[in-house]
Amino acid sequence: MSETEPLVTVVVLNLNGSRIMGVIREGLSSLRTMGWDNYELVLVDNGSTDGSREELARFLEGAGLRRYALVDAGRNLGFTGGCNLGFANRSPGSEITLLLNSDAVLVPGSVRPLARRLLSDPGIGAVNGGILDYGTGLLRDTPAFLDELHAPAAPAPVPPGDARAELEVTYPMGAAALLRNDAVLEAGRGAVFDEEIFAYYDDTTLGLRLWSAGRRVLFLPVPSARHVGGASSTSIFKLFHALRGRAALHVAAPGRYPELELAYLWRTALRAGRAAPHMARAIREGFAVGRILRERYPGLGLYAAPVVRLARGRAAERALLAAGRVGRWESARLSALVRGEARPGDVLAGNAGGAAV
Repeated sequence: MSETEPLVTVVVLNLNGSRIMGVIREGLSSLRTMGWDNYELVLVDNGSTDGSREELARFLEGAGLRRYALVDAGRNLGFTGGCNLGFANRSPGSEITLLLNSDAVLVPGSVRPLARRLLSDPGIGAVNGGILDYGTGLLRDTPAFLDELHAPAAPAPVPPGDARAELEVTYPMGAAALLRNDAVLEAGRGAVFDEEIFAYYDDTTLGLRLWSAGRRVLFLPVPSARHVGGASSTSIFKLFHALRGRAALHVAAPGRYPELELAYLWRTALRAGRAAPHMARAIREGFAVGRILRERYPGLGLYAAPVVRLARGRAAERALLAAGRVGRWESARLSALVRGEARPGDVLAGNAGGAAV
């Protein structure tokens, strides 16, 4: 390809990446064989304190990449803020942004078919390929759907290489997503992500924004990247921000079963044991974020996107059983919540079993 091809900006974040430095280097090197010559790298360091920023600066000097910039955020802006900073530092004329996780390595030649499909139709806002396990090379993540309770849903896996399996999906997966820059700008506020969501449910919210602005999100059956996964967050961090993001969408883009989703959220907090007060704060923060998102994106709607529809019985099963068992007292409160006889804040009342973490 020549420079007459549209410019692709690859955004990668680093935060204290010394322990996975080998994977980060491999991922950055994979840009040379991704099948698209007209690219630039914007590597954002999110306030690292382990020397990884300096190590990556030295690596980039001899990496043989076409064009690159190392942007120092100075502090941890989260996944959303870091990606937005990278997006803001793209060159004029950039038409596509590839968000590549620091623990992901592009499959050789993978960007070419994805970028060509993205550019083939102005109605497409984002595309994803298949995300493979870093170690085994097997399909790791299925196409990205939400169900009506805002839970990630996994229809039947799509085999990479099956040309018949192009799908419209709810949102682009963040490990290796290609975005049309004009679609991102049109979807609101001039940034990729809304920074009210620090991490998790960021790509989900982006997908709903794109669909609500009339842009489609596609999954293509092309192996795109090998992904380690879970390299940058603890289980408590992930649960906190997943509950926070899900609670935000519960308010900003409600589904048909709001009482069941409330039951799921509070039941999950109850199941968190010593961390329960911490998770309750995540839910309450999420409600506040949801009100902000609803005001910022008044057209945001869950059903603007393809979502997995649930019969009420199935929705109740997912909401009330998936989070595991709680005690008799908590079960009675959750049942009252579903019936509309209790407020969400009543569910944790008197359940101060442990200190917040």
